[in-house]
Amino acid sequence: MRMPTFGKMLRFIITIGLLVFVFWQSGLFSAEGRRHFLELIAQADLVFLVASFVMPSCLDFVSSVKWFLLAKGIQIEARIGQLFAYYLMGRFFNLVLPSNIGGDIIRIHLHGKKSGKRAQSAAAVFMERFTGLVALLLIVLVVAVVQSTSIDIPFMGVAILFTAVVTLVAASGDCR
Repeated sequence: MRMPTFGKMLRFIITIGLLVFVFWQSGLFSAEGRRHFLELIAQADLVFLVASFVMPSCLDFVSSVKWFLLAKGIQIEARIGQLFAYYLMGRFFNLVLPSNIGGDIIRIHLHGKKSGKRAQSAAAVFMERFTGLVALLLIVLVVAVVQSTSIDIPFMGVAILFTAVVTLVAASGDCR
């Protein structure tokens, strides 16, 4: 058996094993567990159910466009559809691997292999992640300031100040 085929088989077996474990832990192997699961799905509001499947894809597409713009900014040619496919592959690996960077490694590898610019591909993926972090910190800062009077948490002022400092340092790019 060739090594790439063995690696693919091993990944497939591990993925199936993890899925079986999750289904077993959630009780879906018993008739009662399946019945309860189907009842929950039947009770769900169809609009929210459809939105829960559509929204993540829309958000992934927006992140792919951001990645495309960052890649284009450092002279890496790419198609949005190709980057979206890489993004979805990366999302899959983020879900099945025990870390949250496995998908980024896949994205860097695939994009670097296609473009021939591995270092620039790594930089584009890093910047896509980093800009997301800065945006999240800005959102936290705005919510913390707007809701500071209604949130009864000790040291809220310190938390707001800390978030503001981290956001400003991250946004300035001066992390020495």
